[in-house]
Amino acid sequence: MLRLRPFVIHFSKDSINNTFDESCSHSGVLIGQTVDDICTGKTNISDIPKITVVKLDGKWVTANNRLLWVFLQLEKLGK
Repeated sequence: MLRLRPFVIHFSKDSINNTFDESCSHSGVLIGQTVDDICTGKTNISDIPKITVVKLDGKWVTANNRLLWVFLQLEKLGK
């Protein structure tokens, strides 16, 4: 398993939805609420799925854009 800091990973799209879809265990939950829940201890970071990344044109890219957004916010907050 490769470990990367969120800030080195790029989004695969220009915009993302603000809620998780039905394919995720957090279906219907706002991505900002997920950040808040992790910060307050309501949700454990280990409960959040790992994201998959691929190297594309020399850059790490993910299709898990909402999760990347969550991880970026947590990194900014020092979590």
